[in-house]
Amino acid sequence: MITTNRKYFSYCCWRNTRGGSQVAEDRLQGEVENCVESFNVASCRSAARMISLTDSQKIGMGITGFGVFFLFFGMILFFDKALLAIGNILFVVGLSFVIGLERTFRFFFQKHKMKATSFFLGGVFVVLIGWPMVGMVLEIYGFFLLFRGFFPVVIGFIRRVPILGYLLNLPGISGVSVNMPEF
Repeated sequence: MITTNRKYFSYCCWRNTRGGSQVAEDRLQGEVENCVESFNVASCRSAARMISLTDSQKIGMGITGFGVFFLFFGMILFFDKALLAIGNILFVVGLSFVIGLERTFRFFFQKHKMKATSFFLGGVFVVLIGWPMVGMVLEIYGFFLLFRGFFPVVIGFIRRVPILGYLLNLPGISGVSVNMPEF
């Protein structure tokens, strides 16, 4: 039984680090050795579920984060054109770094998402030419159309967060969050 568990945990940890960096593999191997020596099943499961990102994905996460920051900061500063334009460019470039160019094009240019893509990218274009209020309205509408399939997953995740989950389960909010309208 003990040897089987050691082999299973080692296999799971090895399988989840394929294609990852050497540092992640070394750290994960150390965690596997620790959990196998102490027979701590919970730490072995967390070690097996670690997600490894490539360097370009890490860069993309940073660029996307800066893009969201500039968009948020641009809206706080009464729709500053320059900040919104920088935020839009950084967000789209960061997204393409995270999921790759081919997947980005496949995501945005699916036949059933053409309306959403046109609103989102049209909003980006309108912000870039200098009409930030109209552009952000178009972008937000396009964003909700593009990512509406992810909202139930996000709400399900937020329901598990202690304070936010309690708020989402309140009687008035619960009915709205369960029956999200289709755009």
